[in-house]
Amino acid sequence: MAAMRTARWRVRAAAAAAVAAVATAGCYERGARSPARDDAAPPRPPVPGPPAIAPPGGDPTAAADPDAELRVWLEAEPAHLNPLLADALAIRVALGDVYEGLLRRTATGEVEPCLAGSYRREVDDRGRTRWRFTLRSGVVFHDGAPLTAADVVFTYRLLVGPDRAPSAYASAVDDAVSIVAVDDRTVDFVFRGPRLGREQTFASVPVVSARAFAGVSPAAIASAPASRAPVGTGALRAVAWEPGERIVLERFDRYWGAPARARRIVYVIEPSRQRALAALAAGELDVAVQLPVDEAIAAAGGAVRLFAYDAPAYLAAVWNVRRPALRDARVRRALCDLLDRRGVIEQVFRGYARPVDGPLGWTDASGKRAVNVPIAASFAAARRRARVALAAAGAGAPRVELLVPAESRTMRRIADIWAADARPLAHIDVATAPYAAVIERARAGRFDAVLLAFSTGPDADHFDRFHSARAGETNYGGFADAQVDALLEQIRAAPDRAARAELERALAARLKQLQPYCFIATDRRVGLARADVGGIVVTEDGLWARSLWRAR
Repeated sequence: MAAMRTARWRVRAAAAAAVAAVATAGCYERGARSPARDDAAPPRPPVPGPPAIAPPGGDPTAAADPDAELRVWLEAEPAHLNPLLADALAIRVALGDVYEGLLRRTATGEVEPCLAGSYRREVDDRGRTRWRFTLRSGVVFHDGAPLTAADVVFTYRLLVGPDRAPSAYASAVDDAVSIVAVDDRTVDFVFRGPRLGREQTFASVPVVSARAFAGVSPAAIASAPASRAPVGTGALRAVAWEPGERIVLERFDRYWGAPARARRIVYVIEPSRQRALAALAAGELDVAVQLPVDEAIAAAGGAVRLFAYDAPAYLAAVWNVRRPALRDARVRRALCDLLDRRGVIEQVFRGYARPVDGPLGWTDASGKRAVNVPIAASFAAARRRARVALAAAGAGAPRVELLVPAESRTMRRIADIWAADARPLAHIDVATAPYAAVIERARAGRFDAVLLAFSTGPDADHFDRFHSARAGETNYGGFADAQVDALLEQIRAAPDRAARAELERALAARLKQLQPYCFIATDRRVGLARADVGGIVVTEDGLWARSLWRAR
């Protein structure tokens, strides 16, 4: 570890130069603007188009070094290492190849068996759904204990009942009637009925060792020793966590599936993105994902290459509809019209994004199925529409505080652009706070508007975000609408995508009308890697560390 600290100091001078270059490349200068009319669109500086992107997999003909160590940037350090309680992206990123679910997502987002070798679903005469999973034989945890049905039952029972663990996965199984082990390799789940995204849930929930957490109450599970020294079943096992420095994973030689390509993966904890970029340039880091586009473009070149990947997520501002100024949907729509979303995509995302007007703005693999209608109006037309709407609502020039995570430079830039775009029709005051504080305020309803990113996809369940039953919880803005509630319930109960299509279109139209969020964009994200690194796969589950390799 001393070597890593020395290496950080060694790149400090390079970091200073990199900071200056990145800061210059990343600046967004609006310049002085005093439009002659309040509906005039501000002028835009020219923006260069997206650069050529290197294939993310690297050179497939290069021979991989089986003993390689690869270092991956981790911006935020998790509070613990238990992904079942995941309340931070860092946990899911670092442990995505340590723990596994009954099912798993492929690189294209489809679901396939994982710890379960096979499974089937049945509907009984009372409309209840029964899922039977037969566990794969020969699977062992990293401590050598065999995986059994008891471990699966233990995991899922942590998520249900009044004494459940504090987990984001609990709402996905809150309709469970029973979870039982039929024998050592068979588990039965019975739910009150079908629900949207059930297979995705089985792919997301990590199975933990009942033995590792024996005697620990659900409320205390985050502080258990196994939440700092993980015991999973994945292709990589955790061997060290040095707080503030690194999390070290190594290939698990008894893994049931294809082995990890590299011998060791080191997640280097570095809260400064500029220092991380300098370390990447100096060869002290190998991979960094989820970077601001302009910073990645500025840092690419030489031995560092740029790659892009699709992100099943959207960026949106959540309106707190409990605030008097935001109760009227006309005001919310007007405020959203006062953000030039196409300008944001050009200036902030450098074209690596597309505007959306709802949470369902994804397409399938063919690229043909888009639920949301693209943003059609020009910004000048949108400003005129906003002026009329605000006058009709008697809102004057509303003043709204927009809360933004301080860690996200991209969101801060968008917020600043929005504040400038809105004047003089509205006043948007930008406030920043650490991400944890932003989420705390959002859950408590102590905000006017909050800018966040949300996952989506063909099987995403939007119930928690928009149903009135989740108001004050994950429905941060307290939005409530009987028609939206009914549609969300019907979508959850629909058996397949075809049956959901019309319901989803109706939901998209209703959300567009009521505007509980200002939907901004969904994007392609970019990362950087050393030229000798291959096997880069990034999905909604994060970077697949197990597939990374370095050429000999």
